[in-house]
Amino acid sequence: MGPDALKAVAVLSNTGLIGALIGFAVGGLNRWIILRMVERHVQAVDDVSPTEEEMVTFAARTRRFRRLLLAKSLIVFPIVGYALGEAID
Repeated sequence: MGPDALKAVAVLSNTGLIGALIGFAVGGLNRWIILRMVERHVQAVDDVSPTEEEMVTFAARTRRFRRLLLAKSLIVFPIVGYALGEAID
């Protein structure tokens, strides 16, 4: 790491980083809870064996949902946590 990289890291505050880590943990927990709820709902609704076409369509729809949920968990929650940590400092 060069001196410029060290200067950039020095700008980040400890409370902001702690807030970002807490936001990351909350985002992971949120993702886990939502995916469990969706999985249980799908199992409760699934009373008939789906066709191959229905399974492909469902997989495509849930893939987009999972990506959005992952992005929210990895990006939005840590940013909000960092901002809250900075506000406390």
